[in-house]
Order: sequence, then C-alpha cells, then structure tokens
Amino acid sequence: MIQDKKRVWFASHRRRKRVEKVQIKCQKNMSYRGRPSKGCQMCRSRKVKCDETKPTCNRCRDASHECIYRDDFDLFFRDQTESTARRAQKQRTRSQQPSVSPEPGSLTQAETSRKDTSRSPSIPPRPSKELNPTTSVTFSPELCQIVCDRFFFDYVLPQYPSDPCLGFLSGLPTLFQNSTQDSALRTAVTAVAFANFAGRMSSTECETFGLRYYVSALNLMGQAIQDPQEVQSVETLLTAYLLGLYEGITPGNTGEQGHSRITHKDGGSLLLSMKGPMQIRELIDLKFFGITYLQMLVNCVTEGKRPQLNIGPMANYLDSLPDFQTLNKLFSLIHRTAEIVADWKDYKELMVAPNTSLANHLASTKQLLGRALSLDSELEDWDGSVRFHGSRWIYQVMQIGNLKDWEQELMDYPGAPRAMHQYLDFAAPNYLNKYRASRIRLNGIILRLTQRMDTLSAMTSEGSDIGSSENQARAQALIQRLVDDICSSVLHLLVIPLPDKPTPKSTRDVCGIRGLNLLWPLVTSAKYLHLVGSNEAAEREQWTHQVLRFIRFDLGIGKAQVDLYESPEI
Repeated sequence: MIQDKKRVWFASHRRRKRVEKVQIKCQKNMSYRGRPSKGCQMCRSRKVKCDETKPTCNRCRDASHECIYRDDFDLFFRDQTESTARRAQKQRTRSQQPSVSPEPGSLTQAETSRKDTSRSPSIPPRPSKELNPTTSVTFSPELCQIVCDRFFFDYVLPQYPSDPCLGFLSGLPTLFQNSTQDSALRTAVTAVAFANFAGRMSSTECETFGLRYYVSALNLMGQAIQDPQEVQSVETLLTAYLLGLYEGITPGNTGEQGHSRITHKDGGSLLLSMKGPMQIRELIDLKFFGITYLQMLVNCVTEGKRPQLNIGPMANYLDSLPDFQTLNKLFSLIHRTAEIVADWKDYKELMVAPNTSLANHLASTKQLLGRALSLDSELEDWDGSVRFHGSRWIYQVMQIGNLKDWEQELMDYPGAPRAMHQYLDFAAPNYLNKYRASRIRLNGIILRLTQRMDTLSAMTSEGSDIGSSENQARAQALIQRLVDDICSSVLHLLVIPLPDKPTPKSTRDVCGIRGLNLLWPLVTSAKYLHLVGSNEAAEREQWTHQVLRFIRFDLGIGKAQVDLYESPEI
C-alpha cells in the first residue's frame, strides 16, 4: 500500500515537473503575433484548441494538469517587438534603394503626391538622407529639441483651473522633463514627436527615427506593466495613450498597426480601471481620465467592441468638475451606443446562421430596433437639454467671409458648407461632434434594421410600425443633418484662437490637435453619407474626403485617410 502511494506521488511529481518545464518554455519562447490567443498555456504549447473554460479548461481537467491563463495585461500589451522590427527593417531597406535625382525645376515624388491629392498649401518636404541599417541612430540634441517642441505645440493645450474642460495633455511637458532618458514615457514622447514631424515635413528620415523609438517604447512598456507600482503610475497610463497616438498619426500598415492601436486604447482603459478613487481624483488635473475613457468609447463605437470600463462607479469622484453632469450623461449615452453597435455586430452573424428560424429573426430584429430607437430618443433629449447648461453649448450661424488663402481653398471645394457654426470655445464643439458621430453610427444601424424589418414583415405577413418607410426617411434626414452640423463646425475648429497658440495665418500655425479632434467625426460622416442617397449628400461626402486629405498632408495625421478603410462597413 505504501509502495503504491509512493508510485502515485512520484508519478504526480514527475507530471507536475513536466508541466512546469513546458510552461517555462512557453513563457520564454512563445511569440505574440497578430491577435493573441486567450487559451491556457498548456493548450497553446500543444497547439490544440482550448475551450477557455475558467478556472480550468476541460483538457487540463481531464489530464489532471494545472491550468494557467495569461493575465489581462499580457493579452492587452503584447510583445510586438518582432513584428514592429520587421516593419522597421522593411522601411530601412526601402531607404537604401537608389533614388533618381530630379531635374532642375521638377517636383519630387513626395511633392507630386501632395500636389495631386490636395489643393491646399503644403509645407515643402525636407530632403531625407539615406540611412544605413547597420549604424545606430544619431542626431543632434538640437534636432530632438525642435521635434519635441513642435509636438508639444501641436498636441498640448494648457489647462486653466477655472475651466478643466479646456486643455489637452497639459501635464505632459513637465512629466517629460522630469523623466529619465531611458524611461518608457520619454521614449514614447520622442517616437510620437518624430512621427508628427515626419508627417508635417514629409521626412522619411524622421519617420524612421520615430519607428525605432516606437520599438524601444514597446519594449519599455512591456517591462513597466510587469512592475506592480509602475503599472498603476500616471506615466504608464500616458505611455499607453501615446503609443496609440503614434499609431494614429502614422500612415503605416493598417493590418498590424491598426490592431496594435486598438490594443493600446483598450490597455489604457484597463490600466485606468485598476486605479482607486483617490488616484482618479489625482488624475483630474491632467485630464487623463477623460482622454483615456473617451478614446475607449470612440474605438468601441467604431469597431463594434463592448466597452471595458463603465464611468458609473467613478462619477461620484468627478462631479465637482464644471459641466461634468452634462459630460457624464453624454459618456453614458455613447457607452450604450457602443453596446448597441456590438449587439448589431452579433445580430449580423445571426442573420447568416443556417439554423435560425424566421420567427427568431423577426423577434431579434424587433427587439434590437426597439432598443436603438429608445436610445436615439434619449440622445435627442440630451441634445435638447444641453443648450440650457451654459452658453458654451450654443452656436451662432455665421456667414463665411474674409478667409485666408488656405481657408479659402478648403472652402471652395464643391460640397463645402455655406455657413459656419461659431462657438465660444474649442472644447464644446468637439464634445458635440462626438455626440453627432455616435448618433450617425446609431441611425445607420436603425436604417438597416428598419429595412430588414420591412423585409421580414412581408415574408411573415405581419405588419410593422417601427419598420415603416417614415422611420427610414427620418433616419436618412437625421444622418444628413448631423453630418451638416459636423461640417459646419470644421472651419471654427481649425481657426478658433487657442491659449498660447498663434492665430492660424498659414497651415504651419494649425496645430495637430485641431485635426485629431475632427478625424473621427469626419470619417464617420464620409462612411455614412452614402445611406442618404442624394446629390447633396454625394457632394458633401467628397468635401469630407478633401478635409481629411488636408488633415493628412498638411497636419501630418496619416490615419486621416487610412481610417476610411479600417473599420467594418455598416
């Protein structure tokens, strides 16, 4: 009997040791490429499908193995160094290819591209030098200072104690100055700064510098999230945001970088959810909560993903901010819009399922359409009530006149609005445009559901009030009106005076944050105007494309055009 127990113990001990060796080998050698697997370590090491049952999957339970899953941070912040390094190597290889010197008086390829795609004035590209991939990156401290100063000019707005709604990344320059040379935050800032400068000046050399710093920032970020103290620091949260910003202003590869960008957005929200109420209170001055949370919502509404974080539990610690009640309600409505979009994504999979009956199709359509119409009604109520919460939310319709040359060229294109909506500040129209873009997305779903409802009702001989042609016409008219409001705010947001910024006399004076805030509303408008189906909507769609080209080539935000093809169709 004792011998049998010893044999059982030794067998169990040997099996546990083998499991530990496999797990250690898995942790050391497994590479994270593309979408990370959520299976347990044992199933991934054996390359078999894991049912992801927690705390123990069925395979490990049947084999009496210890079942270990990767934590959330391991999934959100994957080690992307290998794939990013491959992109860097490809770019360095392209930079080594011999170039043909242009004839005197001829345009370079970069200049020709800019002239063909945009009539607005462009900053002439800086001549780029060929880089040897075997040598290290070296540049003068003066260049780095110029690049970082330009980034702070483009994306940092000071914050005033009397109005916390104003300001963007206002604490970043101080954190940057206090950080060490090898910190993740400083490396991420340098990467974004070079990427921003490359977009502004069409410099391949600066683009390569930015990509190399981006690779280093990913490595340092991976180390930071393994430290229990670093993972909850303001610097780590801001680094996650900056990595997403880098991927938003670089044209890059939409497959790998686009997925990476979403990962950092969600990762920033996950970092924020780990912070306690007192830590959230400390972040108010830097506005990192609002920046990260709104970034997550925009991503979820665009991609059809369910939000990772709800603002509700933290609302009590933020209600001292001016206009927070208004913004809290807006964030809550956009959060619910993201849930509707995720349900719509699931619904489309249900429609193509072979075993779903016609009655289930009809019931699912009616239920989702009813929820969407109810949420749209609440959004309408918010829009009506917000005008009573202060004059900053009210705009005046102004005739367009006395424009500078670059403004005139932008407004001369067919489809441009003939009047401008003028607000008191820079923050309110940006929040209103987030509301408008979310509601456009929602009404695109409502329009498709009402059309689907009519089809199913005809097949079942069952009448439908919510699928009527009147509701379809209402959704189309609402999309057109919301797009018109977004387009009428463009000129105001490009030229309104900002604290510590010069009045934009040329495109050099237009800071990047102006274009960044317009990016999502304009992309949403361009993608949904075709649902309206009128000549006016077609011209307005062409104008939104032109503004996006202006943002891409003149303000250096590469995703202003690529984003049109990243998110799935309606």
